[in-house]
Amino acid sequence: GKEPPQERMRKAQEEREMELKDNERKMHDREHDLMYAKKEELREVLLSRAKEMETRGELVIPEAQWVGATRQERHAINRVGFLIYSYRCKYWWYEIADMLRKLLMITVTVFGFDGTVSQVALGMMITVMYLLLALIRQPYRNRTLGIMNLFSLSVQSVTFFYGIILATGELNELAGEEGSQQRYVMGVIVTILNCILILIPIFDLCIEIMPGRYFLRQLLV
Repeated sequence: GKEPPQERMRKAQEEREMELKDNERKMHDREHDLMYAKKEELREVLLSRAKEMETRGELVIPEAQWVGATRQERHAINRVGFLIYSYRCKYWWYEIADMLRKLLMITVTVFGFDGTVSQVALGMMITVMYLLLALIRQPYRNRTLGIMNLFSLSVQSVTFFYGIILATGELNELAGEEGSQQRYVMGVIVTILNCILILIPIFDLCIEIMPGRYFLRQLLV
């Protein structure tokens, strides 16, 4: 049998209402996507302009800090904070780079060129590269840690340089007593530098426990 006219009209009305709702939802989704795209585009433009102004010295942007402002940041600090917390936020990867340096020093220099001048020369090259990286990037949050890192790499470079001189026999070519004195003086210098490197943390600890430590630290740092 045929449906009553009222039933057909009711179904047609429901279909029109569903179609209108579907069209409204699609329009709302398109507007939302367009608004989001405009926000992202505006954000990219603002960041680009801010970087340009910062480069020209017209704008000072405070550097990001490890403060746990978001859930992801707090999670990262709790999990791997011992690896990244000593460094500035944008140089979170520096501990990984430093581990790579140590791995290279152990594997390449020890197993690759054992007992040769190339072993010492490669060690010095790796150390100097990381010294330049630390000088240019300055990754440490704490200035004292940064200075200690630079001093440590510098002493390693000098020690390697002294090793290259000994390995190539340059000092051995100096005649008699003069050559012996030169070797003795350079050996003493390298030894003193390495001793200073060991004593710096002890001295820093003494400053921490002494009365008036803040005044002393201001004088030294």
